[in-house]
Amino acid sequence: MLKTGQSDLANNLLDRISSAWPENQWCDAKLIVAVSGGCDSVALLHCLQLLRKRTGGSGESIALYCNHNTRDACAAEADFVQQLARQLNCQYATTNFQDASNNEGPSENQLREFRYDSFVQTAQKFGARYVVTAHHADDQLETILFRIFRGTGLSGLTGVPRIRTDGDISFVRPLLDIRKCELQKLLVDFDQPFCQDDSNLESVYTRNYLRNEILPAVRHRFGPQSEDAILRLGDQAAEIQQFLDSIAEPIFEKSVSSRDGKASVELDGWSSQHSIIVSQLVRLLWKRMELPEREMTRHKWRQVSQLIMDPNPPASLQLPGNVTLSRIGDKLIVESTPPFSRKNDG
Repeated sequence: MLKTGQSDLANNLLDRISSAWPENQWCDAKLIVAVSGGCDSVALLHCLQLLRKRTGGSGESIALYCNHNTRDACAAEADFVQQLARQLNCQYATTNFQDASNNEGPSENQLREFRYDSFVQTAQKFGARYVVTAHHADDQLETILFRIFRGTGLSGLTGVPRIRTDGDISFVRPLLDIRKCELQKLLVDFDQPFCQDDSNLESVYTRNYLRNEILPAVRHRFGPQSEDAILRLGDQAAEIQQFLDSIAEPIFEKSVSSRDGKASVELDGWSSQHSIIVSQLVRLLWKRMELPEREMTRHKWRQVSQLIMDPNPPASLQLPGNVTLSRIGDKLIVESTPPFSRKNDG
């Protein structure tokens, strides 16, 4: 329940979420909403339920708690999310991480893969088209910084996309333009408690280190406006990326045919392009064929571009993930041998 005279913030946030992800796209659908019990996801579930009520939608939300089993507090958080779901007239679901192979505890990547599996399996179980997560502007900021330090190109600067489709399931992040402090204020207006994860204060994991050590130092040195500057850079990179995609996609559609993990590329329309467009075409090829990118360094991407543009190219190129490229005249043959992991949703 909102306190008297404090509904302006809630209405503002609801309108911004609605603008980012219009209700007519989802209000009659089933949503899997990832709820950890923390501030961000609790605020997300509240907002989605209010928007559905405002629209009169006939769909339903399923609050999913992914139990990492890494802290004593996990059981209490699961109970909290179950009660919150009941309070907001949602269904509740939970999954449990099991790992007996590592006495030191799961890695960030293991937990990420567990969440991805949980999202997909729960969506399939309930017949849901959408998985909704509470990634917000502060998360986007951390993602951009992490990718800069790790070494990224233009596409990495765009951060995480608002919507990413994987098969029949779309992963949606409707809070990407909203700061964490706004979500915290919203829950104060709602008199809504939430869970505090004390492990977030520890800088063992990379994101916690960025959040607890790097960003405070940046704010102290350059002022709070430095965070907005990084987010603006991400927005500008996204605009440029969209422009490059608009050039590359028509060329790609005319020149590539693929089937059963194998693609054939007619290079007549590729080799005459600027190297930037060739790079975009190569990235698009990897994306469409769902080839693994994690071990594709800048040097390896350049090797692929050179195989396409070099007048005297090597006959073949072996790449990470059992990907083989073969150049036969003006044709490029791409073959992959699965399996490889696609569990890259945070």
